[in-house]
Amino acid sequence: MDWKVLTGMVVGYFVYIFFGGLIFHFIESPKEDKVRTSSRNVSLAFLERFSCVSEAEFESLVKALINAYDMGVIQTNSTSSVSNWDIASATFFSSTVVTTIGYGNISPSTEGGRAFCVLYAIFGIPFTGILLSAIGEKLKNLAKRAISSKKCAKDTKTCALIRCATVLGAGVIVFLFIPSVTFTVTEGWTYAESLYYCFITLSTIGFGDFVPGQESEYRGLRRLSLLIWILLGLAWLALVLNDVSETMQTHFKKVEESVEKHKHTESEVCVHLFKLAFIS
Repeated sequence: MDWKVLTGMVVGYFVYIFFGGLIFHFIESPKEDKVRTSSRNVSLAFLERFSCVSEAEFESLVKALINAYDMGVIQTNSTSSVSNWDIASATFFSSTVVTTIGYGNISPSTEGGRAFCVLYAIFGIPFTGILLSAIGEKLKNLAKRAISSKKCAKDTKTCALIRCATVLGAGVIVFLFIPSVTFTVTEGWTYAESLYYCFITLSTIGFGDFVPGQESEYRGLRRLSLLIWILLGLAWLALVLNDVSETMQTHFKKVEESVEKHKHTESEVCVHLFKLAFIS
């Protein structure tokens, strides 16, 4: 790849990241400030009402609760969270490691657990990648068979567009829209929250702000079905992203050829990349 094209891509990439950070800052900061103020007011009100509790004792209690919560444990005199490391939960955690989703709501807290997690991921992540690639290839072949016709043999470009649209449309329905309805019913989330969770999970971002199957009833069965959905969904999304990546590489190749012909400057390369990415 030409250095000017690479420079344009790097500049565009960091501009894109900074733009995202700017938007998140203005959207999320006001709510964070409100929560911070509310938390401070509650703490002051508690200390005023229960003067027998010192500020140091209260801070110690809060820190202990936060540490427990960070480990996924909720324990009071009347409330206790279910185990995060029973067989079903530990197996589900293993799947989040090898798929690189990493929700972050639970993580190993012992040295042995952390060491094993590293070794487990080293072998598990490539194995998962190979499996997802194989599943994605099967899905691609199914799409090809479903759309194959004499017309496709003559017009391969149109056939490819139809196949991509079919894979994308069917996948959005099967792996995003329908599961979102299921999570809305079973988890009590809004449909928007469920749809957000589905995308964040299948894109392997995995924030951990929404994690299904936390209730004890049928927990193992629910997490097993969740694992199957994740594997199939990841294979589908990898297939879609691969098609998008190939399209972008084609665009970048056109830019590189244009640069070699006309010897554009770095600023002109950035303009060409923008046009090809968002206009063409």
